[in-house]
Amino acid sequence: MKSLVLNARQDAGFEARLQVALDICRATNGHLSGVFAPPIESAVALGDALATVELLRVVEGQEQRARDAVKARLAAENVPWDYIASTQAIAPALAGLGALADLIVLSHPGHGAPAPFESGIIGDVVMSARTPVLVVPDEVRGFNPAAPVVMGWNGSVEAARALKAVAPLLHLATGVHLVAIDEGRERPLPATMAAAYLARHGVAAEIHARAAPKAGVAAALVGTARELGASCLVMGAFGHSRLREFWFGGVTRSMIDGVAMPTIFVH
Repeated sequence: MKSLVLNARQDAGFEARLQVALDICRATNGHLSGVFAPPIESAVALGDALATVELLRVVEGQEQRARDAVKARLAAENVPWDYIASTQAIAPALAGLGALADLIVLSHPGHGAPAPFESGIIGDVVMSARTPVLVVPDEVRGFNPAAPVVMGWNGSVEAARALKAVAPLLHLATGVHLVAIDEGRERPLPATMAAAYLARHGVAAEIHARAAPKAGVAAALVGTARELGASCLVMGAFGHSRLREFWFGGVTRSMIDGVAMPTIFVH
C-alpha cells in the first residue's frame, strides 16, 4: 500500500482514520494524501436565494480548518504526504483521486458526522472506485499491520478481487484467515482455491468453515475476527442497483450499516 487517500474533513472520525492511515503508511513506506472536498449536498439543504453564498462561506471555513489540521498533524510525522483541496463533492473526489491510490480511508457514517454532509459516502465511494476502501470506527486509535487479517470468503468474483487488492497488507500480517460461512449454496471459487492462490504468492492462509449462525453472517465474521485478534476484516462488496439506498444487500449492507472494527471493502 504505497499510496493512501484520506478524507481530510474535520469531523468526529478524523483522528481515528488518520492514525490508521499513518500506521499503514509507516509499515509500507507509503505516501498519504489528505483530501478535502466541499459538502455540495448542503446547498440543497439551505434551500433559498442565499444558498450559494452561504455554502461558499461554509466551505471556505471548513477547507481552511482541514488544511491547518492536516499540516499541523503531519508536519511532525515521518510520512511523506500532501494535501489536496478538490472542487468536487466528497464521494466523486475520493473515488476519482483513489483511482491512482492503493487504499481509500473513510470513517463509518453516523459516528458524529454532520449529516447530511457525510451521508452515503461509503456506498458511493465503494461502488465508484476500483480501489479498496478501509472504513474505520471513530473509537479506533491505531492499526497493527502485523496482526492477523480475517477475510470473509463467499467464493464470489468480488471476494477474489478483494483478496488480490489487499495482498500487500496480507504479506505483513502474522496470519491470514479465510472465513467461509455455510449459506447453503455452491461456491464457484472455494476457499481452498483462494488459499492456493495466496500460497503461490508466499502467504499462508488458514481456512475456517463456519455454519451460518442465527445472528447472521456479518456477526459471524466480526466475532471470528475478534476471536483471532485481527487488525481488520476484508470482504468483497457487491451490488447492482444505481440507487444508493439499494446498492448493497445481505452481508455487505449489514457490514456497512454496522461497522464494528476496521473493515476493507472492495467492489
